[in-house]
Amino acid sequence: MPNKPITKAVLACGGWSTRFLPTVKIYAKQLLPILDKPQILWVMEELVGAGITDFCIVHRDGEESLKRFFQPDPALDSYLASVG
Repeated sequence: MPNKPITKAVLACGGWSTRFLPTVKIYAKQLLPILDKPQILWVMEELVGAGITDFCIVHRDGEESLKRFFQPDPALDSYLASVG
């Protein structure tokens, strides 16, 4: 039986991140930048490079900034298209 490639990943992004207070009162620790982008993007880019196509991000209840980061924003997309 041939081995099937792994294509799914679960990212554990839960917790209160109290060591990063007060910054994490505004947005999730995973969105804190490392150099030029949020740290979660560094991880996801590595996973995509390894062949991962499906992600499940597990976050704490009530954490909205992480969800908003990955959701499309039609108003922003429209603005960016209008200014080129």
